[in-house]
Amino acid sequence: MSIEIVKCWKCLHKSRPRLYGGKIVCFISTQSFIRITSVLFFVVCIYYAHFSQSLKFLFLALTAITHFIVYPLYASYINAEDPADYTLDEIVGVLFISYFLPNETYIWILAIVLFRFFDILKPFGIRKFETSRLFSSSMRVIGDDIIAAFYTLILIEAVLYGIK
Repeated sequence: MSIEIVKCWKCLHKSRPRLYGGKIVCFISTQSFIRITSVLFFVVCIYYAHFSQSLKFLFLALTAITHFIVYPLYASYINAEDPADYTLDEIVGVLFISYFLPNETYIWILAIVLFRFFDILKPFGIRKFETSRLFSSSMRVIGDDIIAAFYTLILIEAVLYGIK
């Protein structure tokens, strides 16, 4: 019996292995596939922190430009604004944070936890920015993550200052 992985781009339900013709076929929903890919990308970002500042900036800029090209196409394709399975904006936020962080594992762990906290709860004006109609939808989607990254950096600096 062999296992075959099939990406199911249309369904967002939980994946359940199914038996088809002697093969176990695992349907991976879009959201699950993108989240797994994002987590792997976050791990790569930790190693990426050892690059020079100019390479970090180049990677951040290219990822942000990619967002502004890909997001409008993807959002119109699935007919939704800020879909949960689109995570390139979160990756831009983490890359933004990594540009300013020192290469310490405990700081990285704290940064990712704080960033997810701000990104999920959207306090201190983040939600207001996200729902504002003053900016394009691409800017609102990436902007809330950049603001969450700023708040994360401010808190990390406060913690590091308190430790010293």
